[in-house]
Amino acid sequence: MKKSFLMKILVIVSFLAILVSGYLLYLHYTPDIIEFCEIGGFSCHTVNKSVYSNLDGVINHFLGTSFNLPISNALISLIVFIFIFLGNLFLYKGKRFLNLPRKEALKLIEILLFISLIYGILLIYIQAKILLTWCIFCLVLDALILLAFIIAIFIGGDS
Repeated sequence: MKKSFLMKILVIVSFLAILVSGYLLYLHYTPDIIEFCEIGGFSCHTVNKSVYSNLDGVINHFLGTSFNLPISNALISLIVFIFIFLGNLFLYKGKRFLNLPRKEALKLIEILLFISLIYGILLIYIQAKILLTWCIFCLVLDALILLAFIIAIFIGGDS
């Protein structure tokens, strides 16, 4: 597949991930329960309001620590995907990103997506085994992370 086509797809996937992350961030801070996400085994409210919806909740649970770093997972995702979106957009247009050579910038995007994928798998585990409910938007974001990572691997392998 052509590298430019894959880069265009990664820009689109990253943009979709920004939208989903932004919506998850809204859900995290709104006091309202969004009804259409509360069906069957799905409860965005339960997941997004849990202690695990922040970075410190996840780290404290798994490492047994007790530090206070209430940064929303959705905010982290939003920042990461804005970075990936801009980086890939610059590279797609033939420009340097962060003054890095193209291959290094692509490697940085791959690394960010790999870390995001691992963290996403951890959050899926938390939904399945600890919270016992699912956030449909979280799962959509996880699917976008996986898709973006696969595309980035193909782009990196094609350079």
